[in-house]
Amino acid sequence: MQAASHAARSVHFFHTAPPLMKRRSFLITGTTSALLAACGRTSMIGGSSNRPLEIWWTEGYYPEEADAIELIVNRWKEQSRADVKLSFFNETEIVARAIAAGRGGPHPDILYGYGLSSMALPQLARQGLLADQSRIVDPLEADFLPGVLRSVTYRNQRTNQSSVVGMPISMQFANIHYWEDLLAEAQMGVGIPGDWEAFWSLWSEAQGRLRRRGFADVYGIGLPMSPLANDTTEIFEYFLQAHGANLVDASGKLMIDDLGLHKKVVSALSDYTDQYRDGFVPPEAVDWSDADNNISFLSSLSLMTANPTLSIPGSQMSDELTYVKRLKSTAWPKTLSGRPMNAIPRMNSVVIFADSPRYREAESFISYLVRPANVATLLKGASGRFLPVLKSLWNQSDWAGSDDPHLRVARESLRHTQLPLNVLNPAYSEVMNQMIWGKAIQAVAEKRLPVAQAADDAMKAIGVIFQKWWQ
Repeated sequence: MQAASHAARSVHFFHTAPPLMKRRSFLITGTTSALLAACGRTSMIGGSSNRPLEIWWTEGYYPEEADAIELIVNRWKEQSRADVKLSFFNETEIVARAIAAGRGGPHPDILYGYGLSSMALPQLARQGLLADQSRIVDPLEADFLPGVLRSVTYRNQRTNQSSVVGMPISMQFANIHYWEDLLAEAQMGVGIPGDWEAFWSLWSEAQGRLRRRGFADVYGIGLPMSPLANDTTEIFEYFLQAHGANLVDASGKLMIDDLGLHKKVVSALSDYTDQYRDGFVPPEAVDWSDADNNISFLSSLSLMTANPTLSIPGSQMSDELTYVKRLKSTAWPKTLSGRPMNAIPRMNSVVIFADSPRYREAESFISYLVRPANVATLLKGASGRFLPVLKSLWNQSDWAGSDDPHLRVARESLRHTQLPLNVLNPAYSEVMNQMIWGKAIQAVAEKRLPVAQAADDAMKAIGVIFQKWWQ
């Protein structure tokens, strides 16, 4: 009977996979601007080019995300009487285009995309391709949460000057989710442990109990083991933290020559991949892309998973029973040393290219975009996937007074944070681009490479990346 009830479980998917949506673009111009001009209203913001202000934007998972930015662009256009070309790209393509821009490829005036802050912006800033946004940011400085502006401050290697090159819109960090009803079927008789080893043992033991009760296709742990998923790197960084493997110190120095670091990396890598080798992770996890752990989890094929945004609960908002009763979020367990795990917030930021011929318009648009009401519109359009970076938004009832169970866990997690490694040292962004940890994890999990060798190979590759970056 249990297996039958498992088969009948259903949830709502935001999409079957991250949408490889077709690029769509539109030119915002025409009769409205003509009418405003005829009525003698506000004057056009100056620009040295006759072409429209060009904006590239991540399309996102939900139609409401595109609708939100389109609404904001239209409202700003009515005020500024500027022409705008807004183009949408899926997450993978926009990161690829940003990286290509650093190699001389085409680029817009304004760029926004998920994952850019970690993987592309440090390199673009290093090359001097991004405009300093201090003039826009300074009036808002007191409203940003601690660490936010540090996360978008990078050095221009040509001028040897550091500046704020991105305007933070929202943030995200890895969250843990599990199925309360499936865990109840396992009859564990305990709560979610806060101890690191006991926490992971809970899910593996629950898998065995579920299998004996007829849930033959459920795995205890839904962690990605693939270099195809950026999630792999972001989640593994929590394992590194748990094992005290500090690759970069607070000053940004790479620590791979530290004699004790290799042992800690081996321990973290073994801990992560043992779950797969012991049969507690779906076999296909070695080939997962970023959406696949979500799909496995939402299909009730994984009892728990970790995800770098709140997209999993966000996808269930229309189903109150699932959102509140069945689906649960929980904090990361404590590190092996017993201290609380630090969340690693990553910013979603909008940038201006330094050579934009319509820089004044770009600056005006971003100043309008980051008004709290507009940021709230973007966050709502993303169905709760991301969190605010402005204190004024956190103080609003939608956030501060919310009894949302998933948001409550996220708020608690933000009591302890640390800067991403690519902020401490921007060379680490290339480690993420090359999927160094994903490759090491896959090599151990699928190809049975000895953990010590995989760790050694990864650390050598990281050393080479850092050396080349700072040459």
